[in-house]
Amino acid sequence: MRFIKIAAKVENYSNALTWLAELTQVNSSSRFYDYLKILNEIVDSSDLPNGGTSENQMDKIIEKYGENAVRGATLETDELIEIHNAFRNEPNIIPKLLLDKIVVGKLSEAEEEADKPNSANPRNTLFELTVAARVQSSGLYSKLNEDADIVFNFRNYKVFIECKRFFGEKNFESHVRKSNEQLIKRYKKFGLPKNSLGICPIGFPLFSLTKVLNSEQLFLRANSIEEATLMLSDKVTELVKKNRQLIMRKSHSNTIVTGFYFRLPVMLPSGFGNMSWWKFFQHYQHPQHKFYRVFDQISQKLESKDTA
Repeated sequence: MRFIKIAAKVENYSNALTWLAELTQVNSSSRFYDYLKILNEIVDSSDLPNGGTSENQMDKIIEKYGENAVRGATLETDELIEIHNAFRNEPNIIPKLLLDKIVVGKLSEAEEEADKPNSANPRNTLFELTVAARVQSSGLYSKLNEDADIVFNFRNYKVFIECKRFFGEKNFESHVRKSNEQLIKRYKKFGLPKNSLGICPIGFPLFSLTKVLNSEQLFLRANSIEEATLMLSDKVTELVKKNRQLIMRKSHSNTIVTGFYFRLPVMLPSGFGNMSWWKFFQHYQHPQHKFYRVFDQISQKLESKDTA
């Protein structure tokens, strides 16, 4: 888990936004330009000796723009930076259709309605591209929008990832079920247990918890990074522990890992920034399980790679 300060990323975000505008039409009314305005105001409001922006100043900005707009300006901009870093030299990897989708979303995440899938598509797609960027930056070379949300090759394995964003804990079971149904279709289409070339299909669901964690208070307030890390780690561990049997029951034998991701804005005495987290929980801990070693190696690559 790492803490990302706002002031250090404005130039990187401007470069990422310019790159995005070269690949697809980004209207001046796009939330991505509103985010740049908010970011600059956060930096201009810096009032701490270390260059950070205090909780008092951040509360003024939140009052001016609204919690959801400021939250989006701090979170989604990091994601766009990561996508830019991963694909700026190979933009053709990302189908233009996916870039077209991410630029049309509402400014406020609160305007998304879980029962109207189209309203959530821009941020769902942004999450998929963020995961693809993580895969790409880890040296695993992702392919998008083919047989699954994300596909890559690892040794003699074809690896499929299905990405889901949670809108609330109540839809945990349905997301687990749906993602694994989709993975099973990929496995069967590709050929179980192996295809004619001896390549075995495996995969995992990766769930975004960004909208669920700390949902009642959109900005996590803590006294230190260590305290914030512990608070969030405990929440995720509790969620996984509570649903572990469900995850294992719904998962195919070729799916022995479930991944979780979140990115949250954090208020600290030392300033304001973001906390991002990637974690993979193995369903079976025995080293002799047929996929244990390969998933362990993939998980380590994705958890440890610093992409921001």
